[in-house]
Amino acid sequence: MQNKKVILPLDIYYDHLQVINGIEFTPREIEIISCLLNGRMNAIPRFLSISSRAVEAHTRNIRQKASGLHSHEDIVNFVKKSEKFSLIKNEYYLSLEIRIHFEKILKTSFKKIGTEPLDCFIIYGQQATKIPSFIPSLKEHLKCAGFKIEKSISEEKANKNKIQNAVGSSPSFITYLLCIFPEELKLSELENKFNEKFILQEEKTNIEEYKKDFNYINLQKNLNYYSSFFEILKKLLPNFNFDKIISDFEDEYKKKEGFTESKLLESKIPKVALTESKSENWFAYASRRYLIAAFFVAGFIGCGYLALQWYQNLRIPSIQSDLIIPTESVRLDRPELIAQIDENFKGKGGIQIVALIGMGGAGKTILARQYAHLQKAAIIWEVNAKTLQSLKTSFENLARSLAVTEEDKKFLDVLQEFKKSDQREKQLIQFIKDRLKASENWILIYDNVDKMADIKSYFPIDVKTWGQGKIILTTQDSTIKNNSLLNHTIQVGELSDKQKLALFTKILREGKPFYSIELEKTKKFLKEIPSFPLDVNLAAYYLKATSISPENYLGRLNHHHKDFESVQQDLLKGAGEYTKTRYDIITLTIKQLIGTQRDFADLLLFISLLDSQNIPRELLDKYKGNIIVDNFIYNLKKYSLITNESLSSSLGSCLFIHKSTQEICLHYLLKVLNSKKNEHLISSIANSLQDYMTTIVDEEDIPRMMNLVTHCEFFLSHHNLLSSEIKELITGELICIYFYLGNYKKTLLELEKIVENLNRYKGKNHIRVAYLFAHLGRVYRELGDYKKAKQLLEQSLIGYEKYLPENYDGKAKVLMCLGNVYMSLGNYKEAQNILEQSSIIYKDHFSDKHISIAQVLTYLGYTHRVLGNFEKAKSLIEESIKIHKKHFSEDHIGFAWILVHLGSLYRELGDYDKAQNLIKQGLQIYKKHLSEDHTFVAWASAHLGSILKELGDYDKAKNLLMRSLKIYRKHLTENHNFIAWASILLGKVYGQQNNFQEAKNLLKNSLRIYENNYGKDHIETARILRNMGCVYLLEGNLETGEAYLRNALEIFKRNNHYESYVVLENLADLYLKKSGQEVNKKDSQQRKTCENQARGCLKQALEIVETYFPANSPHIKRINNTIKSISN
Repeated sequence: MQNKKVILPLDIYYDHLQVINGIEFTPREIEIISCLLNGRMNAIPRFLSISSRAVEAHTRNIRQKASGLHSHEDIVNFVKKSEKFSLIKNEYYLSLEIRIHFEKILKTSFKKIGTEPLDCFIIYGQQATKIPSFIPSLKEHLKCAGFKIEKSISEEKANKNKIQNAVGSSPSFITYLLCIFPEELKLSELENKFNEKFILQEEKTNIEEYKKDFNYINLQKNLNYYSSFFEILKKLLPNFNFDKIISDFEDEYKKKEGFTESKLLESKIPKVALTESKSENWFAYASRRYLIAAFFVAGFIGCGYLALQWYQNLRIPSIQSDLIIPTESVRLDRPELIAQIDENFKGKGGIQIVALIGMGGAGKTILARQYAHLQKAAIIWEVNAKTLQSLKTSFENLARSLAVTEEDKKFLDVLQEFKKSDQREKQLIQFIKDRLKASENWILIYDNVDKMADIKSYFPIDVKTWGQGKIILTTQDSTIKNNSLLNHTIQVGELSDKQKLALFTKILREGKPFYSIELEKTKKFLKEIPSFPLDVNLAAYYLKATSISPENYLGRLNHHHKDFESVQQDLLKGAGEYTKTRYDIITLTIKQLIGTQRDFADLLLFISLLDSQNIPRELLDKYKGNIIVDNFIYNLKKYSLITNESLSSSLGSCLFIHKSTQEICLHYLLKVLNSKKNEHLISSIANSLQDYMTTIVDEEDIPRMMNLVTHCEFFLSHHNLLSSEIKELITGELICIYFYLGNYKKTLLELEKIVENLNRYKGKNHIRVAYLFAHLGRVYRELGDYKKAKQLLEQSLIGYEKYLPENYDGKAKVLMCLGNVYMSLGNYKEAQNILEQSSIIYKDHFSDKHISIAQVLTYLGYTHRVLGNFEKAKSLIEESIKIHKKHFSEDHIGFAWILVHLGSLYRELGDYDKAQNLIKQGLQIYKKHLSEDHTFVAWASAHLGSILKELGDYDKAKNLLMRSLKIYRKHLTENHNFIAWASILLGKVYGQQNNFQEAKNLLKNSLRIYENNYGKDHIETARILRNMGCVYLLEGNLETGEAYLRNALEIFKRNNHYESYVVLENLADLYLKKSGQEVNKKDSQQRKTCENQARGCLKQALEIVETYFPANSPHIKRINNTIKSISN
């Protein structure tokens, strides 16, 4: 059988059968068509060793590509119209039968041996790629014979030190190394990596250049592939008897011997330099051989050069590479992008370059081909720029197509004999340049460009040497936008919902529309699918081939099962549009990223645990440092994994990645990382996340809090990856953020549970627990539960003093919060004492803690204001404002809080206009950062309503206070002090508008709340009593009004509180009203008594005001004027 000429099915396919009647088919589809032509439909699964479903899917694809085919008979008739009918039915099918029998014998024979698979590493020279079927067939048949192919790479890659990395991921020792047609292979550093090393070559002329321990397999004497393969096996397995295997195969082969007489091209081992035996003596010495070869080549080059000069004046006939696009029945047209490409090229001379940028599966290649199909250029050629080898092969094929004369073809043949690849490459490129320049116009598509630097010498730049033309470049690298060579870039992004539905409908239902109920379900399903052509194609083909429900498909998509991926890959091969699934694309990218920098694995895991949108860049910086993150983001952009990027003053830089990318990334990383490393990484990530949360909570950075909520919730959703401790600590931080954002329902839902759980970790994580107790105490205070707030804060303070005595920052924060609780309890002197301690710590140890110092000063100002020390209060709050202005923007939410406090102080001082302006500013800041129904907005609105009431604008005041009360009731319980406070202010307005019943209802309810929360002898209770008295006074019920006012006055006096002056003024008004009534009764004595009572109250009030307020206070002026009016 050795000297018989045979041909492999793949060779027939590549030479003759890729396109039938203008439509491209895959090798597997041609196999099925051949079986159909021979009446073997039912036997196809067994014959080709594939499933019935796969056969159905491929058959369906054949029908869809050649639209209008509805049955097997239609397919047969379609092929009969082609001149290739006989070839597919006869020669190709016979070749297929022999190959399948060959593989069956290999599998059966070596299965009986039962040995472990033998590792094999393959390196092949350029000559081995001349016949496309050789390396794939060799690999496949070695697998059939029980070998495990660790890796196969080209010699060019091996010589660029990439082999070391490839071998490094393989077992410690690889059994076999096969070097196929090596030319300049360098393997010194790998000498001890392989147990057995073989060189497969046609002659032994340069074997001495390699290591002496290489075994030589001579392929020269074997003229067909199968006998050559048996020769290889004999060398690899010298102890195995192949006689029976070879005999069985030869018996089957002889039955098909008629096939060997085919006049088609034979499938031989690629030739290096076939020479006759008599020539070998003539070229005995290397020096003489090279000298003669040099003269020989030089002669041909000279002739070639003269030919080139003559052919430059010729017009090159139109040529076009196979630009395969899906048939119209399954193709999605994107006219808006086609128009954009056309617009960028329109009316421009020279060499114009447009880059199509997008992630894998976005449809860049098909889009470029669609545009090219619409053009009338003389030369349209697609260059596979994925690797340097594929680039060279594409250029060699282009050169062959451009060779229109025998002289051109001879010149290219001579180039193949060049020993030095750089000289061969240079001459080849020059050959193409000359012919492109001679053409009127040309279009080149550079597909899958990775790095521009790698293709530089093959890339047209200079119009003087290349001529005028257009280049469409497709790439995943979004950083390529910065390349100065590009004229335009177009982002090929996601499909719209309408486009997704159109493509899905074309494939799944062959263009027939869905019914209304099905349509809604389909739209819902498509929202869960990545919005790229690859993913929509794959979903449609999978559902069509397997008939599973969309729900089941989504379930399989999320679990990334190996068998599911395998079916997807088969479907893609059958469809012919894409070669990799989404999972394949992403995992390959992840491997490349991790290989670039080991820290990238940690960062990829981090972003996979967060929400896919608005990922804060500064969070990643906190984890790994900005230099590493710079590099990380650059590499994400290289593979178009970042779908968007935003930069804002409130959030900083944020990244967006696709949800499917994130899911695949997490699944892959968890699979490749061991469990202990997972635990360590996730703990490290959680710590960074907690630190970032702590920072933004301390700085009261509301925009960043709002953005971080979804990230924290998404992080916590990975229950199976997080320890209980991590869950509790992150949840505790999240509760603080919920509270700041006004989400009290979620705050209350988690609060009780988290406090109980955190107590378990006090002994393990002192800092975190003490910190969280402090913040949770603050939350309880705002929710009105002062007892729990005080308890938690005191526990936190004990924790800092016992375990963390030098953590002054934490201790100062706790004291500040505790002082605030004492203020809420009405113990202002104790609050002032505690806040002073906090202030001293900050000033002594943390002069740079600007926001904390500003907060403490404002709280202290508040206590001084309540205790009547207005000048000191004003001084402290104004100092707080100076600090804030110096270190933060004037629209910071903390600045709003200080402004409202200062406005309240000016209200107490009687400067209502200034108070109004300050509180309005604060309210505007709150509304800028927070929702309209946030409690901070309610707080500022209530203060503003109080000022407007004093200014007599009762309608505006009422609207603001009603809105404020509504917000409080939405978030807080009915017994909360803030509800009582807002009700008091609204009740005062109702009183002024003579709506006395509504006013009394609100005030009585507030009195009940205050007496319950503060006690009956508290100044807050006294304030409500005073307001109740005022309402009765306005109503004319002087007796009841006086009783309420007298009760309020007693409480203020017992507490030695300055607000006694307000009650005294109210009593003076009451007595003056009584005096007026006595005038009507004409009882002068009683009238004088009432006036004296009023005058006495006012003098007491004046004495208090002069004690507490400055000399220019409007209160002093007002009271003096009232006294004078009584005297007159």
